[in-house]
Amino acid sequence: MSVLSLAEIQQRMQEAILAASPSDNAIGLIARPATGSAETRLETYRSAYRIRLLAILREDFDALHEFLGDTDFDMLAAAYLEAHPSHTPDARWFGDGLAAFAASATPFAAHPVIAELAALQWALGKAFDAHDAPAATIDDLAAVPADHAAELAFAFHPCVSILTRTTNAAEILTALRSGSDPVAPETVDDGALILVWRAESRARYRVLEAEEAMLAREAASGASFALLCEMAAMMRDDGNAAMRVAGVLRTWLESGIVSELRVQS
Repeated sequence: MSVLSLAEIQQRMQEAILAASPSDNAIGLIARPATGSAETRLETYRSAYRIRLLAILREDFDALHEFLGDTDFDMLAAAYLEAHPSHTPDARWFGDGLAAFAASATPFAAHPVIAELAALQWALGKAFDAHDAPAATIDDLAAVPADHAAELAFAFHPCVSILTRTTNAAEILTALRSGSDPVAPETVDDGALILVWRAESRARYRVLEAEEAMLAREAASGASFALLCEMAAMMRDDGNAAMRVAGVLRTWLESGIVSELRVQS
């Protein structure tokens, strides 16, 4: 029998720790302790690994943890760990799929506020970690020739996320962060979205009402200023649409969420 290399031993131990039930081959690699068994020692490693990953989820989703309480959050986290073992050496990204998991897995999917609160917290973390990029300014907008304004399109900063909103998850997070009275979960159907971004080294969020939500969604898809005006006019008061869109664009520029202004050819 050939002698295993260090890399092979490490690989087998990793597989044993991640596996639902470790193989006898892995157990054979473990020195038998003075008391107990190799199986018990391996299970200690396995338990410590899972406890650390569950602790990471509690840290990354602290508001969701507070909202659900220990028992329900730990049930969600354990189910997620079982369905989505970590496949990256960077624990920062372990919770990347928690929101999608909560949106589809029983019994969590029956309560969409869980997935939306998880998505909001994850987006805030991503906004904080996002790499730096230039932010377009009002002066950049003023420098665009008037005859090209209609073809103007916008690229959002890498820190920006635009999230679906079907519950009052944003209001719940605000209450949790401020220590206010708890907010009961509610379903909403107002056409709004949630904008997440970073400003002054802080991750921020706000609810976009229906028209601005539509403009943000379409701008992110590459719509030009002229097309945004047309779509705003279809929503209400077509005689004032261009001014409203310009006002929204000014707000975005002042918030630092637009990274680039470009004229479409």
